[in-house]
Amino acid sequence: MVHVRRSRWSAATTAVVLLCCGAALAGPMEDEKLYELPTNTSIVHPRLLELTAWGLNQSAKLTRLESLGEIRHNNFTQLSDEVVKLLDDPSEAVQTSAMQVVEALDARGAADRLLTRIDVGQYPQSPQYEQALLADTLLAKWKDQRAAPAWADRLTKSVAPVGLLVSAARSLGDAPGADPRATWALLQTTLLDEAKPFSLRLAAADALAKLSELKTVPRVDAPGKTLIASGPRGPLLAARLMARAYTDAEAPLLKQLAVNKEPAVAVIALERLYELNPEYLWPIARQAVDRPDPRVRLVAVRSQEKHVDPAAVDLLRYAINDTHPEVRTTAAQMLYVLAQSPSLNEPIKLAMRDVIRQALTEWKADKPMEHWRAAEQAAILSGRLDDKPAYANLVTLFDHPRHEVRVGAVVGLRPLAVAETRQPMADLLGRVIKEINDFNKKLESVTQQEDPRLKMFSQRIYEHSQWGAEIAQTLGVWRVKEADKTLQLLIPKENPASPRCRASAIWALGWIRENQPDKAMANTLRRRLLDLNPTNPESDEVRLASLIAIARMDNKEEVPTLRNRYREDGLEIQCAARWAIKHLTGEELPDIKLKPNVVSNGFLAPLDRYEAGAPEGTTQ
Repeated sequence: MVHVRRSRWSAATTAVVLLCCGAALAGPMEDEKLYELPTNTSIVHPRLLELTAWGLNQSAKLTRLESLGEIRHNNFTQLSDEVVKLLDDPSEAVQTSAMQVVEALDARGAADRLLTRIDVGQYPQSPQYEQALLADTLLAKWKDQRAAPAWADRLTKSVAPVGLLVSAARSLGDAPGADPRATWALLQTTLLDEAKPFSLRLAAADALAKLSELKTVPRVDAPGKTLIASGPRGPLLAARLMARAYTDAEAPLLKQLAVNKEPAVAVIALERLYELNPEYLWPIARQAVDRPDPRVRLVAVRSQEKHVDPAAVDLLRYAINDTHPEVRTTAAQMLYVLAQSPSLNEPIKLAMRDVIRQALTEWKADKPMEHWRAAEQAAILSGRLDDKPAYANLVTLFDHPRHEVRVGAVVGLRPLAVAETRQPMADLLGRVIKEINDFNKKLESVTQQEDPRLKMFSQRIYEHSQWGAEIAQTLGVWRVKEADKTLQLLIPKENPASPRCRASAIWALGWIRENQPDKAMANTLRRRLLDLNPTNPESDEVRLASLIAIARMDNKEEVPTLRNRYREDGLEIQCAARWAIKHLTGEELPDIKLKPNVVSNGFLAPLDRYEAGAPEGTTQ
């Protein structure tokens, strides 16, 4: 079976592309689901389990350690009881390794033995220190309340290393014992004691926040107020304490923390207010979207989802120009959600048109293009909102200096499908192909690797290829027959456009020529599909698109070729060929099934030696 994943692009071009920002947009070609790929599976040879179990009982410490590693790697839950026994091994290294495997296997039968490892008086130093931390983690995860007295005792005496004290505080938050109020009192004492290490106080705050969710302990706003007034570190402690506040009565303190100048404090408070009720954030959202930390801005933007008010539109219009991509794309999504309200639909459409006009004015007036990000989001959103009157401005964006805006204009126009844009889109593809060829000629003239022009021309080819891919897919979705010859320019492997751009053109040709058999075109696409030249193979993206286009054009004479690919090619091509044969003939071929990967070689000896009769006592 042959399966290649190689591109004809040069190493220099690839390196430059990796430096360029942004991955290609997922378009209709990527969204098309014609077949499913089978998932790979692994099975473990039964002899490996036997051999590993045998290794656990050997006298050599290294053999026991290696066996434990094998159990963890292969998730041999059948050996959980044997692993638990090794918690009493004479070697402390084996004990620690066994505890790690207990964690991986979730072997809860070890709980009784682990309870003996959390007495702080026994091990102030490593390796007992590491074992105590592991025991804390597991017992807390299993909600084993029997450990709570030992954790409380550790905090009360404060004779353990700070790491063990922090572990005790965290563990009490997860498994507080039979009396959560007693745990609350102990942790509150730790939290409010300014003489305690700050890491310990943070752990106590987090634990108390978890306890507050039990709703059997006092509210957290009272100690929160004390902390805010206690010094510069107090607000962070208060925020961590309030992170799981659950009553509206605690909202005022959260609002106070939400406007704190420290982002780590504000983010926690804003997120909790959002979870309690997004309306709490509306009065402070405008202030929050100007904060320097994008996490703060993101929460403020998300809070507008149900704020059906012109003020929310103004705020989100401002936020779609945010420098952080997640903030601006989230703002655009919130505008889309709000636009489902009849009262805001038209105002949002008008606002997006205004944003685009603003970006055009900046560009044509040769001013700093401060709103290009907003223009990109507004263009895409205009399409999602089916704002057909916006099409003229979107076409004007084809000449915008920013690559992101040009791509956004094409993506925005695609769902509008306005008849007047069909020819401009076809003409645009011809222009893009010409410019790619021009940039490639300039790139080939650069002889020195360190020449900065190498990066510039490679980046231009990458950007135009991304743009061309979106244009080609749009022409395919619109079935623009006038673009047929232009799209064919991207079929040859010698074309310098990216594999995705070329695949998009072939995919579009498949739709434009749907159910129109053409032997000449089928021959051309078959050559792309079968091009597995060892030194310069065709891209799998192009091969896949060629196969799908052959079937979509109803070229039934290519069925023998497709059967050959179904038997001999890589996994995705095989699956696509199976779909294509059914599409052309109606024949349902067997599913592509992957043989499971058999894990058969353990650390002690290869299984073929074991099965051939290697001595039972053989060790490494």
